[in-house]
Amino acid sequence: MSDKKEPDTPAWEQLLFGGDRPGYFGAYGGAFLPEILRTTLDELTAAFDQARSDPAFWQAYTHALRTYSCRPTPLTLLENLSAGIGGGRRLYLK
Repeated sequence: MSDKKEPDTPAWEQLLFGGDRPGYFGAYGGAFLPEILRTTLDELTAAFDQARSDPAFWQAYTHALRTYSCRPTPLTLLENLSAGIGGGRRLYLK
């Protein structure tokens, strides 16, 4: 039996988001990034770390994937334009 304590986060999440070398995937990976973008990427990483534990973020994210992001989207009835063209015709936007 091992005395190792189970980590609080899954191994894949530790590799991607934590550890001693952020941005590296275990002994591999990393990113070449111009120094001028380092601060911006650090801010983006901090914002994502905060957002990924927020249920409202995931709700908005999944809504965007369902309705906007290169996935099959529902047809949207354009009520005002349909009324404007008249004749009982209905205009939809895909």
